[in-house]
Amino acid sequence: CITCHGPTGAGLPNLAPSLVGSEFVKSSDNSAVAKVIRQGRGIEDPNNKTKKVMPARGGNPFLTEADISHLVAFIRKIQSQPVGSSAASDSIQLANWVVPNPN
Repeated sequence: CITCHGPTGAGLPNLAPSLVGSEFVKSSDNSAVAKVIRQGRGIEDPNNKTKKVMPARGGNPFLTEADISHLVAFIRKIQSQPVGSSAASDSIQLANWVVPNPN
């Protein structure tokens, strides 16, 4: 997720939209959000606003169902933050989840 959506989920210009304040996330239940993570989003999908492919499982075939559940929980958590906030503690939390700290 970090590669395209950034460490805080705020998105990266010309690559992927912000997950913070996402209308799709706001209007969808957890299973719909998980489905997009699981299956990705093709350029033909009407909800694809960037017209760039989002690969299934974010390009990581090793994401488990538990990992996807954790990602959905993280995406829900960042919805309550102001758009554009640094969310430093959350970016550290997500970075540690993606690449666990050996200590």
